[in-house]
Amino acid sequence: WNIPHLRNPNFTGRAEMLEAIEKALAFGQRAALTQVIAGLGGVGKTQLAVEYAYRHAAQYEAVWWVHAEQPATLAADYAGLAAPLTLPEKDAADQRDVVRAVRNWMGRNPGWLLIFDNAPDATSVREYLPQGDCGHVLVTSRDPNWRGTAHLVSVQVMQRTESVEFLCKRTGQADELAANKLADELGDLPLALEQAGAYIEAASQSFAGYLDLFRVHHQKLLERGKPTTDYPATVATTWLISFEAASATR
Repeated sequence: WNIPHLRNPNFTGRAEMLEAIEKALAFGQRAALTQVIAGLGGVGKTQLAVEYAYRHAAQYEAVWWVHAEQPATLAADYAGLAAPLTLPEKDAADQRDVVRAVRNWMGRNPGWLLIFDNAPDATSVREYLPQGDCGHVLVTSRDPNWRGTAHLVSVQVMQRTESVEFLCKRTGQADELAANKLADELGDLPLALEQAGAYIEAASQSFAGYLDLFRVHHQKLLERGKPTTDYPATVATTWLISFEAASATR
């Protein structure tokens, strides 16, 4: 077990997506055993993978997280599984030998879950996918093109009822009408909702007060031009609010 994230106590909704992942991984055919969670930045792909790992931890002997954004990090994280498995190749000088040993072990032994987080595309992880049907693979990716490699679950923004429930749970506030207005402005995007909820809780702000703040900063951001980020402008705005608040307290 090396999941780098604590379980999110405010995780809300997503029941249909979790059920789709569970059914796909239990299906028993090769493509189904590699499940891709795909969607735009900020829609909660990583949190979905984390929640699945915690919910199903008891059914696996090993749960291993691989940061898949960069080839070097991917290879190092993957090879890192050799040590807890006490594979003879764990101290091999050539990392490719260690990677090969880990992949072969997974091809022969059941009861493991391997998670590739933020993989650029199918090609980037293809040589790391174990052969056989012994365990389960989860991949999070912004790229939806995995046909022929894996079963795909497309992650969208939260449903409005989920957004409202999340904001109220995250902040401890009960004004659902105001939470609904804020969720609408944030486009029901999970990362934007989390950023807003964190600020509201830390600053003891109301939903309405944060909404006013968001609209002012959002307009400033749009006047500067397109945000230099892969995330939507709503997320860029919530980040800007949090950053300026943090700077003001220094």
